[in-house]
Amino acid sequence: MIVVRFIFFLMALVILVAAGTFDYWQAWIYILVGAATSILLTLYITKDPKLRENGTEAGPAELNSDPRKNHSVVHGIAACRRIDRSCA
Repeated sequence: MIVVRFIFFLMALVILVAAGTFDYWQAWIYILVGAATSILLTLYITKDPKLRENGTEAGPAELNSDPRKNHSVVHGIAACRRIDRSCA
């Protein structure tokens, strides 16, 4: 839990220093929403044993199971860039 607090403290520090003020309510709302959703998701995942199991089984073998999937993503991005350039 200390790591989570540190991450949110660091995020708040970066946002508020970049804004130049601590009196920036939009940044505080952004930080609170991010912290709340992160904590709720973490609690939900840790309470369900099946979700914890599935999370620990994934790894590099799962990512490289079908190399054609990776190529299709790259080709899709390249096609979108070609369409975008032809419209300009």
